Amino acid sequence: MSTLAAPAESKGALAFQWVAVLAPPGAWAAQFLLNYNLADSLGCSPSAIRFLGMDAGVKTAIAAVTGVAAVVCLAIGLLSLAAYRRYRAGDATTGHRARWMALAGVMVAGLFLLMILAGFLPVALLTPSCAPSM
Repeated sequence: MSTLAAPAESKGALAFQWVAVLAPPGAWAAQFLLNYNLADSLGCSPSAIRFLGMDAGVKTAIAAVTGVAAVVCLAIGLLSLAAYRRYRAGDATTGHRARWMALAGVMVAGLFLLMILAGFLPVALLTPSCAPSM
């Protein structure tokens, strides 16, 4: 058995490959849901902001959630890139699975990083309008 096959076929390496493919969409979904709920429930409710001690505002909380999600995607993308470079030289897994999953991790992390940053643009650029709904 090759020395390259052992790390790629270990259960830890396979688990990381799946995490690398699934964590960025999970980070985006968490960021989207948390930011949506923060903006919806706290954006136009000064009493809720004072009650929670969020004098800095909802934009700061949304920026923090976005930053955490972006860091998760960036870290996963960099780790996947390192794995892809390692497996590019030689991958003994069936069908070169480890190399393809590492490449998928890079692409998925990049895509969802863009989506996370694009989801923050309206918060950064627009002022909320708290008009009563009909």
